[in-house]
Amino acid sequence: MIRLGAKRLLAIGVRGVSLEHQEETADEQDPSLAQVMGVLFNAMFLDHLSADIEHLERLNELLGNGKISHSGMEGCERMHPLETLLITPSVDLSKLAEHHQRDMPYLIQYFINSLGRDAASCADLMSYLLFTSKYTSELIEIGYEDASHRIDEIEHLLYSPEGEEG
Repeated sequence: MIRLGAKRLLAIGVRGVSLEHQEETADEQDPSLAQVMGVLFNAMFLDHLSADIEHLERLNELLGNGKISHSGMEGCERMHPLETLLITPSVDLSKLAEHHQRDMPYLIQYFINSLGRDAASCADLMSYLLFTSKYTSELIEIGYEDASHRIDEIEHLLYSPEGEEG
């Protein structure tokens, strides 16, 4: 999209900026297999959106300060600042999945429970495997609430005239 000339970027993340629950569930014991699988899934599936946005904002700053040329060299792409808005869930989806563990089909519950010591140690893994209607409905509701709290920012990004910031 950027190479096609996009001036604005709306990014929607699937995890909050910090994964605080990982620190809370860490204890003196070795991690359970479910915890290891949850961390592995996070590493494989979570794009590093926050870091990408930080890099993009740094490039915007360097462009704005004149430390990087807008024009570039012959044969190179022309760089331009890109307005960004990152929206992430206000709720830890692993903790939400933990509350919906009993909604999972029995065989999946049995499988998950055999991998971990308790629901908290299985929460990250469950957040990837849980597709019950109660859980997904709650995810949709959280998405609507998060978007409505930031509607002014979203509308500004989408509808403000080109070149207007603030």
